[in-house]
Amino acid sequence: EVRCPVFVEDVVALLLAAARGGGSALGGGAQTLHMGGPERMSRVDMAKGVCSHRGYPEGRIKHSSRAALDLGFTSPLDISMDSSLLDSQPWAIAALPQGRTTWAAALHKVLV
Repeated sequence: EVRCPVFVEDVVALLLAAARGGGSALGGGAQTLHMGGPERMSRVDMAKGVCSHRGYPEGRIKHSSRAALDLGFTSPLDISMDSSLLDSQPWAIAALPQGRTTWAAALHKVLV
């Protein structure tokens, strides 16, 4: 399964900027802005990043195919997000001048 993990501090900064009027720059019409992280990753890749950062052996990660799992509901294999529209907004750029936080950088900030 592919995701775009997003750092919670990025979400907070963007929501605050939008609430302070940044979102009004979109022109009044309803518009969807995806707020995913800057990279597409599988759940296994995310787990490997945590293991690497914490010094755990990657052998602890149990790989399985989606076909082998009964989730009890359907879900797309790829729910990665294209956040380019959000990234082009001046208020979003001002809120995150360094850009959205990568998975590796978020791990270093959170898992200290």
